[in-house]
Amino acid sequence: MVAATDTDGNRSGMVVGSFASVSLSPPLVVFFPDRSSSSWPKIQAVGRFCINVLAAGQEDVCRRFATKGGDKFAGLDVDVAPSGMPRLNDVAAWIDCEIESVHDVGDHFAVFGRVLDLDVGTAASPLLFFQGGYGRFATHSVTDMDVPGDLGSALRAVELIRSDIENLAAELGARCVVSTLDGPDVVIIATAGSNAGSAPGTLVGQRLPFLAPTASVLAAWRHPDTVETWLSGMPSPGAKSVQQEHLDAVRRRGYSLALRSASAQAISALDQVAEDPAALAGEDVHGLFGRLTYDPADTEDTPDTVGLVTVPVFDGTGTALIALHVFGFSDTTTDEQAAQAVLKIRNVADRGSSLLTRTPTH
Repeated sequence: MVAATDTDGNRSGMVVGSFASVSLSPPLVVFFPDRSSSSWPKIQAVGRFCINVLAAGQEDVCRRFATKGGDKFAGLDVDVAPSGMPRLNDVAAWIDCEIESVHDVGDHFAVFGRVLDLDVGTAASPLLFFQGGYGRFATHSVTDMDVPGDLGSALRAVELIRSDIENLAAELGARCVVSTLDGPDVVIIATAGSNAGSAPGTLVGQRLPFLAPTASVLAAWRHPDTVETWLSGMPSPGAKSVQQEHLDAVRRRGYSLALRSASAQAISALDQVAEDPAALAGEDVHGLFGRLTYDPADTEDTPDTVGLVTVPVFDGTGTALIALHVFGFSDTTTDEQAAQAVLKIRNVADRGSSLLTRTPTH
């Protein structure tokens, strides 16, 4: 993230995807702002800038500075570099520069900066962007330490069937979101597929509350204490009883269904969050999905009404480690086509379960 402050104290910041070291003597770096950027002219007018190398945990900061409008620095812990330019705390590193020269290069500018000072920030890995998603650098030897516990296991489970998930989304003309349980939250750890007009961003890393009625697949095969936590948001014993019946239906079917009639608004909310994580809070998205009708009677789940299919992938202990949420089907106009779509989704999940050493009977 490139940042500058003008003489009136107004701060500007922009995310750049291409940045490189050019020379050690003299110390020069280069970055490439888009010609259409509204922030670059403000930074150029200052004549100095500070490169903030975002840390792996600062995806939300990256998304904030990648959008237009608003005070992007609001609420952030901001210090100043020796030049007086904005330096975010908790970044992986920072490089304080003055503009050496600017060159036209197609639809971008090449901005060369002379390095005035630099230092490392935290010990965190830098934030990376690759194939539409954010992540961190990690060698194989430290992956388990960087992502501990069930979340690390879930990420490795996704890698086992990533190509299957992508092929499934393409074959069904659908979208697939993979989630797992991480403490009190359901966290999205992978996505595949897209619909025409869908948001260009990513949902990976988004968190939602682990509360009924959503995420029933992640609750159904868990310890009773975890199920009780999942039910804790229900307003009455009667409401809890209804959700218990839904869990029974999920266990009996082996997967969860949500009706299409109310799903459009919830799916639209996902697109908003993918494009701008600050658009809606996790609780708001959870509320929209909470209003869907889940796990109806078998007589109700026709091709015209099924909007979301969620299937578990089990680990070696029989726990639903990850859930595959598939929606936006392009061609399910008959009962047979709908049944075939569900079968294909379950086949991918079963393959994942098998690769994780044991597929429980469900």
